[in-house]
Amino acid sequence: MILAFIIHITLSLIVAFAIIYNISGIPENAFTLFAAFMTALTFFWLLFFLFYRRYFDKLPYMMDLVLYFLKEFLMANLKLTYEIISPVSQLEPAVIALPLAVKSDLEILLLSNLITLTPGTLTLDISEDKKTLFVHAIFVKELDKEKIKDNLKNGFERKILNITR
Repeated sequence: MILAFIIHITLSLIVAFAIIYNISGIPENAFTLFAAFMTALTFFWLLFFLFYRRYFDKLPYMMDLVLYFLKEFLMANLKLTYEIISPVSQLEPAVIALPLAVKSDLEILLLSNLITLTPGTLTLDISEDKKTLFVHAIFVKELDKEKIKDNLKNGFERKILNITR
């Protein structure tokens, strides 16, 4: 279902750009691009609704994950910006072993990519038994390791599980 969501968004963008740039007489502006994108997305979703209705039960959870990632992305960028402009460094990097509740390769891939895309964190490795993910974070105090684990487990991991289960 995550893959279908990504495919719908990508196809809608492609169709929107194709409509805007291949048909003369259509003004090329952000509103027209957005309208073409929403029209294509609506078409793909309605088509998909005819064949696979369970997707729409999971759609709010997918949007929740996207919004949560955008919030975390923004907050991490603001924290890094403050670190760059402040005269005193507060960097305390550490590697954290995160026990995983996600099981499938797709869930692990999505979780590790979301962690890596968030500034200040990087997925380093996964254990051979796929039960532990090793994450490097740059703003870690010794007492905050458990708090960071909690944020990752109750944030990204829980939202991924809501989609896939």
